[in-house]
Amino acid sequence: MHNCPFPDLIYAIDIGGTKIDCIRVFNGELTHYQMNTPNSGFYNEDFKLLREWVANFLIAGEGKVVVSFPGLVKEDVIIKWPNKAYWEGYSLREDLCKIFTTCKVEIYEDCNMGAFVNYLIFNEKKHSLYINIGTGIGCGILLDGKLFTGAQGYAGEFGHTIVQPDSIIQCTCGKRGCLQLYSSGRGMIQRLQEKSKLYQAVSSLEEFSSDSLGDTFVKETILEGAKLFGVALSNFISIFDVTDIHFGGSVLHNQLFRETFIQTAHEIECEFLQRELHFIINPFFNSSLIGALLKAANYDKLPNERRTFFNDSLKKFRSVNYQRLVL
Repeated sequence: MHNCPFPDLIYAIDIGGTKIDCIRVFNGELTHYQMNTPNSGFYNEDFKLLREWVANFLIAGEGKVVVSFPGLVKEDVIIKWPNKAYWEGYSLREDLCKIFTTCKVEIYEDCNMGAFVNYLIFNEKKHSLYINIGTGIGCGILLDGKLFTGAQGYAGEFGHTIVQPDSIIQCTCGKRGCLQLYSSGRGMIQRLQEKSKLYQAVSSLEEFSSDSLGDTFVKETILEGAKLFGVALSNFISIFDVTDIHFGGSVLHNQLFRETFIQTAHEIECEFLQRELHFIINPFFNSSLIGALLKAANYDKLPNERRTFFNDSLKKFRSVNYQRLVL
């Protein structure tokens, strides 16, 4: 693999609220592994299960590990992860180094890794956004071709912008009326469960088929979430003057949500500056995982001729729901 841009051995890992994914690269060959995210209620027990899973594909030798993580990490310690608050206060990097003993381990916020994919799909654009709409909502920002993380490293907390200031619903962040209370997958399910006991057993928006849109509560909840997301997105576009946006996340599999937020954002833009919007939706099954892979390979620093390797290597990770829109 003389022309392969990867190090000989790397692991790209995405830790999510429901799944943990890994792509191992060994001598230029990419292999995907997946497990359900442990949910024992105890960090050490969860990590034991993670260690046992990694042992199935761990290879001896020096390499690099890049981890995409959905919580806030400061000085290697998890300081905030609403999905699993019992992980907070532990040093994830320190514990991962005990597994990958001969590898360099790096941890990054998951949406920042999703933004890394923009080097691939918006390869000639200096400014772009990545927005994930799944269990929660987050954003990665590329400005002047560089990842923008803010003064404290917490830029892009899009899901915690307030869209309903008079709301009495409190978010896990402590504020009230946050976007992800209404537009994330978990938020919309919670709003449905407040309306009727019929939805208590529902755990994912994907459980609703197109036939479910005959259900008034389901349709109203999805429309509300999508319209609020479209309005918030329009605000973000106005703040950053960025019109190249990459979207990922399971909520986008819902056609009504997807079409409604796109229409809402486009209508607002048509009334204002009439900028041309370039949206790419779900190019990969997990953009944060692919971004971690690109980060490990130093993709942003590779010459163009070597970047072409990824066009073939990453084809098997393309999403069946991939869309490219110009509005």
